[in-house]
Amino acid sequence: MANCHKLLIEYNSIIKLNGSKKEFLRTSRNHLRERIKKYIKENKDIKVPRFHGQGSDFMDTIINPIEGNYDVDDGIYLIVEEEPKQSIATLHKWICEAVEGYTDTTPIDKNTCVRVIFKKGYHIDLPIYYKIDGKCPKLAHKSKGWIDSDPKEFINWFTNKTDDKGQLRRIVRYLKAWKDYKKLNLKITGLHINTLMEHFV
Repeated sequence: MANCHKLLIEYNSIIKLNGSKKEFLRTSRNHLRERIKKYIKENKDIKVPRFHGQGSDFMDTIINPIEGNYDVDDGIYLIVEEEPKQSIATLHKWICEAVEGYTDTTPIDKNTCVRVIFKKGYHIDLPIYYKIDGKCPKLAHKSKGWIDSDPKEFINWFTNKTDDKGQLRRIVRYLKAWKDYKKLNLKITGLHINTLMEHFV
């Protein structure tokens, strides 16, 4: 059987999002964080939220898509002692107002997040959570209400499954790139691929 290791490593270097594009993402993410903190501090009577990266960028499984649009997820965490009095729709509205005008495109208020779109071919998703000490974070879902969701726990699980050589991360990238290339209209997310591939390494 042919040894394709070198070809796969070369392929990985092609599909993996490069450093300059990652820098664009992280710079934009940090600017949005500052806008949100400033907006909350100056306009709302709640504690300034905390933030935590999540998704493929944070787990280093992000790929360079064929048709250009890549993204980063940045969780907004309200640290509270009880469920927020504001409605989920109100919290989404606040985040939309905070980031409005940062790009030329109006923010998109989705069920699970607020999306900010950039001309350079990427977007940043901003899911909103509340966190009570010692309990699972709750995601603000516009149609389902507050639902249990702990991306940090998943990141820790995935990181613990990853070896020092990064094989699991590469396999996840290969599968994502294959799905992108085949243009498969499957309801399989990066989260599903990350979870399934752990069983094959």
